[in-house]
Amino acid sequence: MGEAYYYKGDYQQAILEFLKVPYLVSKQGKVNWTATSFYMAGQSYEKMSKYTEAIGMYHQVIERPGIDATFKAAAKKEIDRVKLMVKKNSE
Repeated sequence: MGEAYYYKGDYQQAILEFLKVPYLVSKQGKVNWTATSFYMAGQSYEKMSKYTEAIGMYHQVIERPGIDATFKAAAKKEIDRVKLMVKKNSE
């Protein structure tokens, strides 16, 4: 549901939907929906220029237990990218 709102451009509603996922998913399968939902919430915050909140969502991926190291590394790259972008925009 969150992706539908995201691609429609309703980022605030997308975030609300994405952040429901970690509470609804009790067991991880081949796709880590918790990591994906926090990542997409971060992307949505970026679309709204809420970079601090975006970084917070990426930190959730890193800090949550049970999330694969590949997802954590990708989240770290996103944090670095957003911080660099904010720094360049403030110069």
